[in-house]
Amino acid sequence: FADLKIPRSLATKIYLEISEKYLKSGAHVTVLKRPDSNTAIGVAIGFVDEPRSRAQATQYGVLWLIVIDPEFVGRGFGHQLFSRFCEEFGQVCDLLEIGTQVQNESAQRIYEMSGAYKVGTALTFHKWL
Repeated sequence: FADLKIPRSLATKIYLEISEKYLKSGAHVTVLKRPDSNTAIGVAIGFVDEPRSRAQATQYGVLWLIVIDPEFVGRGFGHQLFSRFCEEFGQVCDLLEIGTQVQNESAQRIYEMSGAYKVGTALTFHKWL
């Protein structure tokens, strides 16, 4: 969350809880491990959006989350993780929706280099009441 009124610890808790919910309901997960050990350095989670799939008569997938350990950012692991995720998840879905922050240019480069194309730009606003 980019909202400064939401502490990072709370944002992390929210992402973990939502990720756990998706995983318990059968979401797909791809784990990227360190080249020299069995330690995870990145995770991607995606799910099939059943209502959209029915409405569009195609298997409509959503990339919920993709994260790389900060120690490994900028070394090609994000691209590797996303490519592996697409190979695996492509076995169960036809179209993948990917959302990212407008200012996250490195993620946008990964997606575009992998053949994804931008269909729009979305902004999220918060108004505390």
